[in-house]
Formats: sequence, C-alpha cells, structure tokens
Amino acid sequence: EPQLVKRPLTNRVGDDARAVRSATEAAAELAAEAFADTTFVPSVARRIAEWKRGGATLTVVLTRLDAPSGGSPDGQSSDRRPSMRSLLQAARECVREMDMVTRWQRDGLALLLPNTSAADAKIVARRLRTALSGSSLQESNHRPEFTAGIGIAEGIEGNDAKRVLERAWLALEAARNAGPANIYIHDGLKTVAV
Repeated sequence: EPQLVKRPLTNRVGDDARAVRSATEAAAELAAEAFADTTFVPSVARRIAEWKRGGATLTVVLTRLDAPSGGSPDGQSSDRRPSMRSLLQAARECVREMDMVTRWQRDGLALLLPNTSAADAKIVARRLRTALSGSSLQESNHRPEFTAGIGIAEGIEGNDAKRVLERAWLALEAARNAGPANIYIHDGLKTVAV
C-alpha cells in the first residue's frame, strides 16, 4: 500500500495577501526614496509630529503625468521636460506659499499641504486638474494636451510619514489605473474616486 505523506496545509489566500502586501510595501519604499528634495519626507514627519501634539492636520498629494496617447504608461517617452515644467507651474499656481512642492519620480510631483484636510486637498487637486487641462505644449503646429493622475492621503491616527506617503501612492496608482486625469483619495481603509 502506498504511504500517504501528510503535508501541512498552506493558506493560499493568506500567502497571496502577504505577497501583495510585501510588493506594495516595497513599491512604497521605492516611491518614498524618489524625491528630488530630501527634506520632503522629514517635513511630512515633522508635520505629523506637530499634528499628534494637537496641531493642524496635513495632507500629501502625489501626481504623475499620464502617458501621452500612444506612449508608455510609465512616462518613458523621449522628452517629458516640457510637460514636467507645465505640471510644476500648474502646481505652484494651485498651492499656498506655506505648501511644499517637490519633484517626485521622473514624471511627477509631491505636495505637502499643511493645515489642510482631505476635503480641502480635493479642491486643490481639482484646481490642478483644471489648470493642466488648460495647459498645452507647443510642438510645431500641434498642441497636445496632457493630463496627470492625482492621489491624496490625509494624516490619520496611527500613521507615520511612510504610511501617509504609502497611502497617497496607493491612491495615485488607483487613479492612474482608472484612466487619464483621475483623482483618488485613500481614506485609511480604501481608495475612493474623487
């Protein structure tokens, strides 16, 4: 008679969930390291510490250029500098002097909005989207419009800087996966379209 070998049962769903969580954390770690201004993440951490001591809330907004029609979704087109200049200009027009704007990734920006709730950040994000839709790049006689996905995360109880950035990144990924010019917010549990 053949011997039956008892093997421990594996929780495939649990293993898959852990793998997804691990991949998400690794991607968020890479995202957090991709800031042009190395003071951005410490500034988020400082604002969170102030908020925990009774200060005003803060919100982080991440935005990346959407792929141009026919382009690659990761923004690897030949020259995105004009688009990035327009994105930076539009962002600066939509924020206050106290807000922080820095380059993030090759084709995106990060905004730190102190004293701003997620509801107010939605207004800033919509203004940014409107400013971008009115922007065009002059290339010969052709004026292509460009768009950007936007992700929002407000500081919430139990979050450190890394977690707020991770939530903003998850919201941005949901926005970009939904199509061009989307805005999503991560409310601490899930991403929701704005």
